[in-house]
Amino acid sequence: MQLLPFMRLHLTALLAFVLALPALAGGNKPLPLPPPEPNLPEGVGPAINAARKLYDCDDDALRCAAVKLFVEIHDQAADLYLQMIAYEDSHPNVRLTAINGLFSREHPKAPLFAARLCTSSAPKKYLDAGAHLVWKSKSKDAVENLIVAMRKGISGFAPEHRVGADAGATTWGPIMTRTLCVRALGRIATPEAIDALIEAIHYSEWELRSAAAQAFGEAGDAAGVPHLLKAVDDKDLDVQCEAMLSLGRIGGEEATARLQQAAKRETSERETHYEIEYWRNEIYVRIAKKALKASLEKRAAAPP
Repeated sequence: MQLLPFMRLHLTALLAFVLALPALAGGNKPLPLPPPEPNLPEGVGPAINAARKLYDCDDDALRCAAVKLFVEIHDQAADLYLQMIAYEDSHPNVRLTAINGLFSREHPKAPLFAARLCTSSAPKKYLDAGAHLVWKSKSKDAVENLIVAMRKGISGFAPEHRVGADAGATTWGPIMTRTLCVRALGRIATPEAIDALIEAIHYSEWELRSAAAQAFGEAGDAAGVPHLLKAVDDKDLDVQCEAMLSLGRIGGEEATARLQQAAKRETSERETHYEIEYWRNEIYVRIAKKALKASLEKRAAAPP
């Protein structure tokens, strides 16, 4: 009997589901944690074994509780278990709990694990959480990992589409994750980060262009000025405002001259008839004046 197209489609979907069952069943498994080393300080070994016992289950909530037990063990031996879990536990919530534990212990590798999480294929809220931790950390190594992921399309950063032959616009993951990652670039201000910001300020999404404009100001690098000058004329008001504020923070003759011009922009005849357009121009001019003031103060404070 010949199958109709919709019947073949349903059978194909059913077969795919059946084949995926083993993977689904094993998608929330614990890691095989090794026993603690001998000769640990008194009480550390039993505490680690208690946490290991609680961790050894298919329930991610219980494994999160076990991770918190590891965090309470004030010994470097517990750090090794937290690192193993943060690196490759099967559930992103367990990994995030371990990463937060490492941050609370001020572990130097914590930002790297956060960067790994936010460039994974985990659900959006975990990507956002990881990106936020990287942004807060100001870790050069972690942000450099983000740059590599953004450019090579690793995991959650895989390019979905590009807009324009020369624009360099790309979509790689949830918008909040991408925004936080772009903002993190301004916190380390390395040459590689500045180059990545130059790319980001030309992305198709206004959120990313705005984040890049803001990050240029935080970086304080004059290399961003030519791109910020162009962004003042961006089609999006938020991008325009962030660009002007960053020009005010960076300062310089070019920035000051452009801000003086922006501060004098008058309301057009069309804008006077449309309330939204009128207020858009009002906001634009107010931000321009605020940025101009910052730029002039920066110039006045500079040594002769």
